[in-house]
Amino acid sequence: MDTLTHALSGALLARATEPKDPRPGQLPRRARLWVGFWAAAFPDSDFITRFIDPLTYLTVHRGITHSVVMLPLWALGLSLLFMLLVRGKYSWRAFVGVVALGIGIHIAGDVITAFGTMILAPLSVWRAQLPTTFIIDPYFTAIIVAGLVASAVWKRTRKPAVIGLAVLAAYVGFQGILHQRAVAAGEAYAGQHQLEAGSVEAIPQPFSPFHWMIVIPQQDEYHMA
Repeated sequence: MDTLTHALSGALLARATEPKDPRPGQLPRRARLWVGFWAAAFPDSDFITRFIDPLTYLTVHRGITHSVVMLPLWALGLSLLFMLLVRGKYSWRAFVGVVALGIGIHIAGDVITAFGTMILAPLSVWRAQLPTTFIIDPYFTAIIVAGLVASAVWKRTRKPAVIGLAVLAAYVGFQGILHQRAVAAGEAYAGQHQLEAGSVEAIPQPFSPFHWMIVIPQQDEYHMA
């Protein structure tokens, strides 16, 4: 997922989880939104490895900064940084929950793409992936923006943000159904052409949730559609 969409999703989640009656010492709404925004953008800070080597970037991207194992450490570190930025006006405890949610929704947003995410780094390089969504999905982003705009219009309730997240989850679920249909089409093709049994991959493509690349790997060739 692109970094801006990640950041906006963090802001939407921060608004959806805002306490109805904030206690003294808790973040006000504007600060909460900005903290969610920047926390959700943080995992993509691994882009600095591009300056080392493009291959290094491809190898480590969505690694340690995208790990659920490291999430508590990143949440604590960013919370302390935010506390310093506001010169101690709020305790790190006021930031840590929002930061953790922001990083968490970023990780989830990358897991649903075909590239996958090393959620167990540095313990494992295994990439979790549920390839339902293309890395840049205008519909996905539009749902998030609509939720934020609605939240700005109806300021007294967090329901627009909650509804926005629910619609977003439903959209990804719909994409998951389409993914299964694309895989089934590939399996039917493999059966009709007596291809060797193997994994059928369905990879989301840009511009439409109905657009998929189906790949059937064989020993010496690939069948693609």
